[in-house]
Amino acid sequence: MIWDILVFLLQAALAFVVSTALFDALHWTLHKWENSSVPLLRKFSSWHWVHHKFLGLDMQINPAYARANIWYHILPEYLTSMAGTLIFLPIMPWPPIALVAAIRTVMLVMTLREEGLDYNHMSMDRVGGQQGLLWVDNNYHAMHHVYPHNFFSSFANVFDLIAGTTCQIRGRKFLVTGASGAFGSAMIEKLTRAGGIVETAKSGVDFTAGEYTAMRAKLEAADVLVLAHGAKTDDCWNANFVTFRDLTSLFTEIGKTRLAPPEVWAVGS
Repeated sequence: MIWDILVFLLQAALAFVVSTALFDALHWTLHKWENSSVPLLRKFSSWHWVHHKFLGLDMQINPAYARANIWYHILPEYLTSMAGTLIFLPIMPWPPIALVAAIRTVMLVMTLREEGLDYNHMSMDRVGGQQGLLWVDNNYHAMHHVYPHNFFSSFANVFDLIAGTTCQIRGRKFLVTGASGAFGSAMIEKLTRAGGIVETAKSGVDFTAGEYTAMRAKLEAADVLVLAHGAKTDDCWNANFVTFRDLTSLFTEIGKTRLAPPEVWAVGS
């Protein structure tokens, strides 16, 4: 009996995850068609962008697009996900498929009742920094509305992990310490190639342990702080711990009122 229940739940979970990934792939495709040479594909993409007008880059709901958002986003998402669920009928018993279909239908009805508002689509003054990895929460999905060309996963974070769309680099400002080191120099090259805007800061010049005045302006201009400096000398405690801790705290304090949370990427010696 317990085994039967477990198999039932695993089958339902598989159908839900795969059907979700199918919609996420369509979602990614619609964004790619934005610059297509085919007018019809650009038209399909423009319909989807209504969804981003409904919940804009500033993470505020625009009620004027509520009805269009239902027709151009909510219903296509439901139909695509249902199609992805029903393809399991030839290879799975019908009860777990019916459960997933029922869950999706209930979610649709609840979203329609709220005119497009749901857990992942609501006004936010600030996106939280605690974001799910395997399962999408509202903070993770909010990043897609702040950075529409990444963070495509809607429920299960399968598509983004496979497609490498879990991070926005192009157009963002990166402040990198330890730029002359093996890791820092390679990181700068990679970020620049991916379209990032890179600024550097040097330990002992721009900052020392306990003195970060010269760093404030650079931190205020940065979206992401990349800590790649370090030392193997007698001063390794300050270089590898104190400055990492202090710069992270300072950057977090500076970024606490921003819409998107400050990010720190840290690899020390």
